[in-house]
Amino acid sequence: MSETSPIRCVAPRCVDDIEQFGEEHHSVRQVVPGSATAQVTGATDHCSKCGGFFVAGIWRHVCRGCGAEVKPGELCGFFVPSRCAACDSKVVAEQLATGQVCGGCNQVVAYCCC
Repeated sequence: MSETSPIRCVAPRCVDDIEQFGEEHHSVRQVVPGSATAQVTGATDHCSKCGGFFVAGIWRHVCRGCGAEVKPGELCGFFVPSRCAACDSKVVAEQLATGQVCGGCNQVVAYCCC
């Protein structure tokens, strides 16, 4: 597991959560080489709340589907946002079309919390 990073995410949701709920809601971790969070070249830190990556002193929010860069807070996904709105819609539509829906919560697999 990666170490908690001293770096703080600048995405509005992340800043608000830390201000409202305290430092324990800080969700930036150091990127572990070879892990799923190492997908963005040069990233040293990753925010699991908004999906942002810290690269060369700049926060980048990159879709893991198409590679598009979006504004902070615009990545979509359930536990860790990782897709732009267009890619997220595509994933949801594909899962609905192929019947990938959870029997417990009735959500598509991408948004299942069971």
